[in-house]
Amino acid sequence: MIYFCLSSEGDLYNLGDHGDFDSADCCAQDMQLHPIWVINEHTARNWSEFLTEQLANTISTEHEATK
Repeated sequence: MIYFCLSSEGDLYNLGDHGDFDSADCCAQDMQLHPIWVINEHTARNWSEFLTEQLANTISTEHEATK
């Protein structure tokens, strides 16, 4: 499963394919990323869908307000 890391600097990294969370977290530590969050691809997809939907709603609302 693919894992991602949000670093303490606010950057998002693809950690690659790991067998479990602990392995992915160790990878992030080894890369000295100072992870705040380590998430798997399922969580990343959920976040992506939510953010895309929310941003579309925000853009739509802002567009309506400028009419």
